Amino acid sequence: MTRLRAILMASLDTVAGLIPMSLGLERGSELLKPLGIVVAGGLLFSTFLTLIQIPVVYEWVEKRKETKKMPLRATEGSVAIPS
Repeated sequence: MTRLRAILMASLDTVAGLIPMSLGLERGSELLKPLGIVVAGGLLFSTFLTLIQIPVVYEWVEKRKETKKMPLRATEGSVAIPS
């Protein structure tokens, strides 16, 4: 959370800088237009993965580890099966 602002500002600044190249309004920009689109899209996708997807998956894996460590409790009238 401490570096979120810096990461978002750098990513959005780079994407904003790629907008003129992605629009391709200048003469002879046929070669650079696809490059700008791909770089901007890749940067947005990797930022999404880094900031949202990876931490969510990490938390999910850690919770699964914790639930597997918990011992099974026998309820009244049942037999506990050791694992």
